[in-house]
Amino acid sequence: MTIVYALRNLEGGIRRHVIALIEGAVRAGHTVYLITDFSQADQNARRWTQPTERFHLIDIKIKSAPGPWDIWSLLHARRALHKLRAKPDIIHGHGAKGGILARVLALCLRCKSAYTPHGGSIHAMHGAVLNFLYRGIERLLVPMTDRLIFESPYSMDEFAKRVTDAGSKAVLNVNGIPEVTPDLGPWPRSLGSSTDPLHIAAFGLLRPIKGFDTLIDALSELRKSGVLFSAAIFGEGAERASLEAKVRELGLSHCVRLPGETADTLYEMRLAHIVIQPSQFESFGLVTLEAQALGRAVIATNVGGLKHLITDGATGLLVEPKSPTQIKEAIRRILNNPDAALEMRKSAADQAREYYSDTAMVNGALSIYESLCPKETR
Repeated sequence: MTIVYALRNLEGGIRRHVIALIEGAVRAGHTVYLITDFSQADQNARRWTQPTERFHLIDIKIKSAPGPWDIWSLLHARRALHKLRAKPDIIHGHGAKGGILARVLALCLRCKSAYTPHGGSIHAMHGAVLNFLYRGIERLLVPMTDRLIFESPYSMDEFAKRVTDAGSKAVLNVNGIPEVTPDLGPWPRSLGSSTDPLHIAAFGLLRPIKGFDTLIDALSELRKSGVLFSAAIFGEGAERASLEAKVRELGLSHCVRLPGETADTLYEMRLAHIVIQPSQFESFGLVTLEAQALGRAVIATNVGGLKHLITDGATGLLVEPKSPTQIKEAIRRILNNPDAALEMRKSAADQAREYYSDTAMVNGALSIYESLCPKETR
């Protein structure tokens, strides 16, 4: 089978999701093409990309906002596939712009199409006018889509509520991660003191919807309450300068770092006691899932897909978005109840292992493709 993936940019959680699908499809013996604007890829994507006999990268310019330039992107992608003599069986778009490219290309090339929303139209985060425009485009494209593949129950429900009910075209194939060995050792009772400082970590693109400004305010409150800690916020993005300024203004430069992207997220997570995901919007929450699988204590906002990953008090702690005080109180709750925190970590690790396998995710996606493209039609 020949599979084409399309997305605007390889960064953050969407990058990890699509790369897992690509690697799984190649291992299964399929030929894969990736259409993306590689100039927007994050450093980890650049370290990963290695074209092979079965994997081909098609690098084209794709702008974020919709406009006439999308016609150029579409033509460029079609020419590139023709030049490579690719004959796709299915094109799977990720994210709003990748979804447009995938479905229009599939119509032109007379092959099957699939689409996975990762935010955009299901988050209502663009203002009334753009939200109306994006949802209108999504509705128009549903009849051209053979399958809508959702990575979380939240995304599936929100698409039906905010865009349209896709009926039998909609299928759930939950996101997943590689199996890891959790670290479930007890922490010292003196955690948060000068002898045993607390280690906190956060991961994500440095942009407003990730809520890192709120996290920094929470860390300032935590410091004033007497807890000794070090914190690192890993990632890159447009908000770096303002976040660094906030750290300086609050006098936290000695205990809060912004070290940039990390090539090994799991290694950095293992060094932390608590991982915090303070997002204002999140369709799934890979950071939370990875932290749970590793046996870290997790604090996340009560939004989007995070609500499906965390049962408050059982597999993590949920706080409201934009609430520094609630984050601070959640941290203190973990420190003040180490036995309960350990049970919470164990339950979260068990849940991650049982329900969120990347092998199951890849096999699920391939099964969907094969149901649309049976061998006798290829």
